[in-house]
Amino acid sequence: SSDIRLSANVVAVGEDITFEGAMSFDEAGTVELFDARGRRVYVASVVSLPHSVRVNVPAGMYFVRVMKGTEQVFTSKLLVR
Repeated sequence: SSDIRLSANVVAVGEDITFEGAMSFDEAGTVELFDARGRRVYVASVVSLPHSVRVNVPAGMYFVRVMKGTEQVFTSKLLVR
């Protein structure tokens, strides 16, 4: 199980998304955001947590994924409104 969590599962358009927890990525870490149709709409490298990203996407339901190398270490739903 992962110790990663989102600071909020509902954010306003243009607001930061903060991934909380204590983790460093000795291999490539990425934060990804997918829309309701499964299209990747955002990707960024991450070196350690906590980590904040500002994602400029339209309002809607999204899925967030954090990868450590090829291992999925966190997933969550995110509502942008």
